[in-house]
Amino acid sequence: MKSAVTLCLFLLSVLTSEAQNYRDEIITKEFIPAMRSTRTMTPENYQRIKGLLEKLDHDYGYEADWHYKLLNWSFYHSDIAHFKSHLEILTEQYGLDASHFSGHEYFYEAIFEGELKAWFKPMYLTKSAIWHDKNFSKLSDIRKLKELIAREEAVSNHLIKVSSDDSFTSEASVALMKIRGEVYFSLLTELYKICRKYDVFPTGKNFGLLHGDFNRLIINNFSTTDNLERTWLLLEPFFKKAYLQNQLDYSFYRSYDIYNYMHFDYQRFGLIERKDVPIVPSEDEDLTQKIPVKNAFETEKVRKEMGWP
Repeated sequence: MKSAVTLCLFLLSVLTSEAQNYRDEIITKEFIPAMRSTRTMTPENYQRIKGLLEKLDHDYGYEADWHYKLLNWSFYHSDIAHFKSHLEILTEQYGLDASHFSGHEYFYEAIFEGELKAWFKPMYLTKSAIWHDKNFSKLSDIRKLKELIAREEAVSNHLIKVSSDDSFTSEASVALMKIRGEVYFSLLTELYKICRKYDVFPTGKNFGLLHGDFNRLIINNFSTTDNLERTWLLLEPFFKKAYLQNQLDYSFYRSYDIYNYMHFDYQRFGLIERKDVPIVPSEDEDLTQKIPVKNAFETEKVRKEMGWP
């Protein structure tokens, strides 16, 4: 049980290998390492990430989720004009919800109690009202999605705590793994209902900022053998549509390949090598070996549809 939870967290932190198009490359090799790092972003790195983000905006459309993540560093590096401009855009056009701020942001005190309060309060009330008026019909589903993110986080944190108990027996671990799979798939079906209702996989670009994502929920379902394929059958059509419209990167496809190899010793799309799989290798194992694909014709067809080389 502990290994399954640990592996999920590990995969969330390392999905940064060879990408399939320019947008994938920038997100996986630049944005994820820079914005998930616990280290302070240097001024030089901030300007570089900012420039890359502006290029993606130009080429692929406004990257709301990444602009939201960059707000903290814009304020930290005193790029106040950029900070204000994108906070306004994110509030009016993507439904940024200030109640979701943690209180640990570099800008938090400034906008609520400090030097930016006089600007932020009227801006936020005005722009937020515009967003709510234009998106009133889907506010209930946005709330459901935000609650779903919070519930998944609560379940995962509880499972980490339980699985870390040294008194937890192997028999109990097997039973809990089964329950774990059922709980995660139940949460996933709630996500699916909203995907089907709107014919979209919700991201900041197409649905509004959710102040979180479904990466861990999906990977937790991939990690359960019984859930892997049924998760894919439910959500892949929405992954594909969002990817082709530049609303998702290719990480779910790569994760699917990794878990197909872990569960069944093959991959589906040819996106990984053995070195990409976070399983301790044997002493004589060649980490550069190619992992076989299940169906070469299917692989070629999908790669062509997705525009992958």
